[in-house]
Amino acid sequence: MAISQTRRPTSRATWTVCAVPVAGAAITPQVVAPAQPAAAADGDCTTHSVPTYVWEPAATADVASKRVLHKCMEWGPKSPDAVLLDTLNTASLPMTSKVFTGGGNGILYEATVGGQVKAYQDNTATGGALLTPVKTYSLDWSSAKRILTNGQWFLVFASDGTMDVYKQSSPATGDGTLTRVIDGTRSSVITAIGASDDAWMVNSAVQWLKDGTVQQSLLLPVDLTTGPTVRLLRPTEIATGVDATQAWAPGPGAVSTQSVTADPDTTGQVRTYTTGPWTQADDDVRAGIVGEVMADAGPCLTDPDPDVAPYFGTPPDDTGDPVPGEPAGDTVAPPSRTVTGTFTLGNGRPAPGLPVTVTASDVGIDATSETKGAVVGTATTGADGSWSLTLPEALPAADAAARRDHAGARRAPDHGVQGPQP
Repeated sequence: MAISQTRRPTSRATWTVCAVPVAGAAITPQVVAPAQPAAAADGDCTTHSVPTYVWEPAATADVASKRVLHKCMEWGPKSPDAVLLDTLNTASLPMTSKVFTGGGNGILYEATVGGQVKAYQDNTATGGALLTPVKTYSLDWSSAKRILTNGQWFLVFASDGTMDVYKQSSPATGDGTLTRVIDGTRSSVITAIGASDDAWMVNSAVQWLKDGTVQQSLLLPVDLTTGPTVRLLRPTEIATGVDATQAWAPGPGAVSTQSVTADPDTTGQVRTYTTGPWTQADDDVRAGIVGEVMADAGPCLTDPDPDVAPYFGTPPDDTGDPVPGEPAGDTVAPPSRTVTGTFTLGNGRPAPGLPVTVTASDVGIDATSETKGAVVGTATTGADGSWSLTLPEALPAADAAARRDHAGARRAPDHGVQGPQP
């Protein structure tokens, strides 16, 4: 079933980590195009939905506690209708660990305070765990200031301004050998990356954000008699005047940013851009993204079909033929009348005991041309911030007509789900 994007709720401090699908479709297996070969031509690329992970803030100062890694999907990051969809897949790791990913292979890494680097496979696309253990390396990156990777090369920046470089022999699986090829090198580019507000890798490019300026340096592999190594070339400027404190690249030719403000309604604002030249694609992807954001950036990106809405589970069948899981013939199971969601506070912790009002604000227009918000139900968030509401059989007439017009798919309009008002 197709699922349209969900914009942020209008109440203060009641946002979700990313947009939550509400049409009652299965969330696993996740629909993700497989990573494309690095040499794939643009016309052969099918990647338009990129795994994007939010490493949520610690909920306590206790160093023995854990932080939550939350998986979203950035749908159409180069299109004007980009959206972050919540897969509802999470995992917990020690708050003292460092987490990073890249390369488009679904491999995530954790650098532990105990002097290990652990590789994991994200198996949620096939109904498995978000962090399936692959291999543990005896490498102490616990004191690293920043770790960047494109799956094959790992750049480990130290607080003293130096950088070590490691090469992964099996980037597609994460179970190869991590070999150090550069030890403690220094340069002006390394200093700039180490001192940046944020930095990330996409293919052979290292990009970083500092005081509103985005720069890029290409990573050039070099084969010496002593073995393979890399060089960081002289940087080029990609953009200036960028209103953001954090950024990431879902793929080549695209950058997403996050800005933080004092207003809880707008902090964590995500915008998307295309590069070469720098152009804003979507200025209102999502608000309320709290934590460190990283994308498993693949080697290519393409735009999604504008006639196909984001979906999870079995793709909708446009031919009229039965799809797996649906009854044969003309009998089609009725759509679910249950809508759900989750509200969290600005620090990422659940928001329990909050009243939620579901309205049909996009189906009626009065004489002033303003939408009329017919209340169709209320709920209260639970201890984990989640809420659920089964819509009544008898909907307001206009809402029932809209439901028929959309073939049963339910959309959460911009102001259709409200939390407590200030």
